[in-house]
Amino acid sequence: MELDPKTKTFSTNGPLILLVIVILIAILIRAGICFIYPNMPVSTDWQNVYHPSAVALFHGQGLKISNSAMNGSPIYVSFLSLFYLIFGPGIIAMRISQIALEGLVVFFLFILGNQVFNSRVGLLAALGYAIYPPAIYMTGLGQPEVTLAVFLILLILIWNYADTSNSHFAYAGVGILLGAVLLIKPNYYGFLPFWVMVEILRFGKNCKRNLFRMSIALATAFMVVSPWFLIRTGGDHTRTKSNLYANIIYSGSRLRPTLSDGSLMPLREFYKNQMRILENQTGGAPITTLIALRATFENYTKLIRPNPIRLFDFIIHKFSQIWYATDTGTADKFFRYFQIPFVIAGIGGWIVAFQKPEDRAKQWPLFLILSYTILALMLITPLFREILPVMPIAFIYIACAFDYIVFKKKLCNG
Repeated sequence: MELDPKTKTFSTNGPLILLVIVILIAILIRAGICFIYPNMPVSTDWQNVYHPSAVALFHGQGLKISNSAMNGSPIYVSFLSLFYLIFGPGIIAMRISQIALEGLVVFFLFILGNQVFNSRVGLLAALGYAIYPPAIYMTGLGQPEVTLAVFLILLILIWNYADTSNSHFAYAGVGILLGAVLLIKPNYYGFLPFWVMVEILRFGKNCKRNLFRMSIALATAFMVVSPWFLIRTGGDHTRTKSNLYANIIYSGSRLRPTLSDGSLMPLREFYKNQMRILENQTGGAPITTLIALRATFENYTKLIRPNPIRLFDFIIHKFSQIWYATDTGTADKFFRYFQIPFVIAGIGGWIVAFQKPEDRAKQWPLFLILSYTILALMLITPLFREILPVMPIAFIYIACAFDYIVFKKKLCNG
C-alpha cells in the first residue's frame, strides 16, 4: 500500500484494515500455541493464587486474601472470574482471557503509536509485539502481566490526552487508571514519589501547576486503592505486605557464602537465612516494606563499599538481567542473544524520537513509565516477565528505529 506523499502516513482506511489483520495474527498465533501445543505450562502463581481466588469469586465468596506474596491483583482475579463465568473455571477460560487481553494490547498499542508518532509507527509496533515470541509464550502462563500491559497503555493514552486538553477530569481519569495499575502490580507504588520528584526536577519553580494536576491524579489513585488496602490490612498499616521483601534474595545474591565443597550457598537457602535475620531484628513482628527496603540497601552497600567499581558491573548486570532472567535467575543462552537486537533497536529508536524538544511532550509518559520500570526492576526483581508489561512501549521505539532505517528520514516525529 502506498504512502501519502504529504503526510507520510497510510491512507485513511489502510491502517484500520491492516490493524484488523495484525490483531487477527496476534490472536491466531497465541490460540494456536496455547491450545495446540500439548506441553504448554501454566505458572505456579496461577495454580496456587489466581485460580483459587478467581474460583472463590466465581462461587460468590468474594475476593479472598491469599497468604502468597503475589496477592495484589484483584483486577486480574476479577477479570479471570468473568471468563470463568462464561467458559467455566479452568485453564481453557484462563487462556481465552489472556488471548483476549493480548488482542487489546495490540489494538491500544496501535492507537498509542499513532497518537504519539503516526499510523505507520503504530502498525509496526503492533505487528512487532503481535509476533514477539516471548509475549506469545507468556500468554498461556496465567500471569497478571498481560492485564498490566493493557492498563499501562490506557494510562499513557489518557495521560497524553490530559496534558493536551488541560482537563482536570482527564487527570482524574489518569488517577483511576494509575490506581488500577497499583491494584494489578504493587511494584508501581514507587512510581508515585518517582513521578513527583522527576516533575519537580523537570520544571523547578514552574512546577506548581503540574503539581496541582498531579495531586488530582494521586488523590484519585488513592481513593481507588484505599478500599483494597483496608481489606488487605484491616486498617493496620504495619501489616502491609510487599513482595519487595521477597526480592531481598536478588540484592544479596552475590553476598552468598561459600560452602565446604567450594560452591555458593543455594539461592533458596540464602533467602531463608536472610528472612530469619530480618525476623530476629523485628522481634517476630511482620516485615514491612521499609524494613525490606533497608535490608536491600544494606546488601547493596556491603557489595559495593569494598570496591566501588562493582557499582558499574552491578548496573550492567542488573540491566541485562531484566531482558532475559527467569524466576530462577537463569535463562537459555539463545534467549539472551535473541533479546539483544530488541534492546539495541529500542535504545536507538528512543534516541531518534527524542532528538527534537517539541517531540518530547507526548513521549514523556512513555519515558517515565519505561524508565521507572527499568530502574525499579534493577533495584528489586530483574526478571523478564516483570519487564514484559512495558515491552509494548519498547516496541514503539523499536518501530521508530525501523522506520528511520527503512525510510531514511525522521518520519517517526511526523
